[in-house]
Amino acid sequence: MKTYEYVKAKADKEIERLQQCIRDVKKTYKYDFKCPQCNEVKQFRVTIARMGAKGRVYCSDKCRSHAYKDRKKAETDNIIQVLKDRIEELESKQ
Repeated sequence: MKTYEYVKAKADKEIERLQQCIRDVKKTYKYDFKCPQCNEVKQFRVTIARMGAKGRVYCSDKCRSHAYKDRKKAETDNIIQVLKDRIEELESKQ
């Protein structure tokens, strides 16, 4: 005859074993990610990956901010070049 205490102890032991197994899986399951900004391949754990609507885009906030600065600089350079071309065009008409 099994008592309540025996079955409860056995169930608690099994639950603890399964929880340890889950913790081990969370620590070891990783995937490779190539950052478009720094072009490095980094490994991230599947369970802590920040996945937004587009998924992971950059490896860190630092790379994300550098990419933003590069895009803004390219836009500014493009506007400056258009204005320089317009000035040259107007000067050549005179």
